[in-house]
Amino acid sequence: MDQPQLIGRGGTAEVYSWKKDQVLKLFFDWVPASWIWHEVELAQRVSASSLPTPKFIETTTYSNRSAIVYERIDGDTMLHLISSRPWLVKSQARMLARLHAQINQQSGAGLPSLHLDIRNRISTVQNLPDSLKGFALDILDDLPDGKSLCHFDFHPDQVMVNSKRHLILDWMAALQGDPAADVAHTSNLLTLARPPKTNWLIEKAIDAARGAFFNSYKAETIALRPDLNWDVVNRWRIPTAAARLGAGIAGEETPILDFLKKELQKQRGHSL
Repeated sequence: MDQPQLIGRGGTAEVYSWKKDQVLKLFFDWVPASWIWHEVELAQRVSASSLPTPKFIETTTYSNRSAIVYERIDGDTMLHLISSRPWLVKSQARMLARLHAQINQQSGAGLPSLHLDIRNRISTVQNLPDSLKGFALDILDDLPDGKSLCHFDFHPDQVMVNSKRHLILDWMAALQGDPAADVAHTSNLLTLARPPKTNWLIEKAIDAARGAFFNSYKAETIALRPDLNWDVVNRWRIPTAAARLGAGIAGEETPILDFLKKELQKQRGHSL
């Protein structure tokens, strides 16, 4: 085998070329073993399902670091595709909605509760004023648990695209919960979160395409899923946004806090 070549880097791991038609997801030293084994269990589970995703092959170690070996899928992420070909924004947004619907059709039985995970995250966020924390927790109390598979980190950088298919990546955050919560979190990622750092031109292209992409994603989701109540999605956006603050991602605190303050003001206006 040739020396592995770095082909990608994320928040918890690096991805290297590996054996023929395989890649090595090599976790950073600080990643807890419980996180890795959670991903292993999920990777085995989704590999056995009908979901389009790179297949799990095995676990291993490399340079004294834990790793997972996956099927290699050549292509580019949806995020990079729409950044370089903006005329594809609407069609790719509709595809993201279709993939998301496929995910949420699967059972999440046996996975940790999304509802409880969100509550724990909000409770421990340090940079969230008490008024907004209480508001988010009150909204959460009135929202359902749900039993569906939720990716809970689903956005255009989590989809690999090539000439044959679209494949869903990175199941590390998956939980069991209400599909509306998963759609709400993706809606927040598409409108409030910051894209990964890249060159200035691509970042500007992403910002310019945000509105069109989200509107197409939302329209396709509504068309595909008549059972999904968008009012419930909008309510889920509040606690999922509050929980997101705990990630401490640069550039996201201000837009998330502004969003929560605006929602709180709307709530107060309705109660007058």
